[in-house]
Amino acid sequence: MENTFIFQNQTIPMMLKKITFFLSIILSLNLGAQDLHFTLFDLAPHNVNPGLIGSYEGTFRVGGIVRDQYFKSNEFSSSSEPFLTASIYADGNVLRGFRKKDWIAVGINFAQDLERNSVYKNRFQNLSAAYHFSLGKKGTSVFSLGAQYGLFNRAFKNDNLTFWTDAAAGTNITGANELLSTGPNALQFDQNQEATGSYPDVSIGAVFASYSKKTDFKIGLNITHILTGDQSISRSRDDKSIGFIGFAEMRAQMGKQMNFKPAIIFQKDGLFTNINAQAKFGYQLNPKKPLVLNGGLGYRFGEALQILFGVDYKNIRAGFGYDLVAGGVRDAAQETFEVGISYVFQIAKKPSLKPVIFCPKL
Repeated sequence: MENTFIFQNQTIPMMLKKITFFLSIILSLNLGAQDLHFTLFDLAPHNVNPGLIGSYEGTFRVGGIVRDQYFKSNEFSSSSEPFLTASIYADGNVLRGFRKKDWIAVGINFAQDLERNSVYKNRFQNLSAAYHFSLGKKGTSVFSLGAQYGLFNRAFKNDNLTFWTDAAAGTNITGANELLSTGPNALQFDQNQEATGSYPDVSIGAVFASYSKKTDFKIGLNITHILTGDQSISRSRDDKSIGFIGFAEMRAQMGKQMNFKPAIIFQKDGLFTNINAQAKFGYQLNPKKPLVLNGGLGYRFGEALQILFGVDYKNIRAGFGYDLVAGGVRDAAQETFEVGISYVFQIAKKPSLKPVIFCPKL
């Protein structure tokens, strides 16, 4: 991979002071992390593996993804408000590493998990850093190590909340629901009828990538929730265990204008396991123009069939996903949409030219 860097001519010791100052500002913003799962997980690298930070050809990247999921109102509550998950991120290849072909990248991600009527809210951001080791004489393989840190914030609002049992019985709840305010594990609500909690989290990930003219391949493992323990809201106990996110993806060129891109991701978070497999094809409409249309199918095991569309144009990648609900969640969820986009900026290297003095006698 060929990259240009934000800080082209600065050494690692010079950058450590600036990075330390940068970290102190970022960490004061109340950073956080949480397991999220997206259909378009290739457009949410910060939520998959910190080793993917800076894993692209370019100087820095910005992107975002939104997932909108609707539920049936007659199963869980009297409200059919959608559940909105969103993430925006930025990362950059800031500096060359200790070896000539190595490089260092940092990134930040802001995300939220929010039910539209604000009954349940997760808001968090995370800060990541990755070191990329170039392998081989030509640098066609890269091994990346990344780390991510944050402080995850949760809030639960007890206001006109109706449980599915109440909805089934035709009971309408006005004001606070007493079931949440009584008992040994009762939530402690403030004057705004909100119970809140926060906790720090750390993830460490590794990625191996191989690049050639006709085939690209990546595989990685991310260990999440290394700072395990109490992650409760108010007095309600919620212990978090170590989680894992593994992924593999490939791009194989099929002729001059078509490519095939299979991918799989595995997420393990406590008692919950999520496996998502996808197969997409890309077609370049005109060999002379950098426009590629992508399309394919995916399947989240036991949950949903996925319809996938996307466009690649120069440094822009965009995707759209629609989940056809199946399996055990058919009776709860109705439909899910996702939209994601990313853009890679490339800052051209300034040529270093030596002055030439012409002989006046020539």
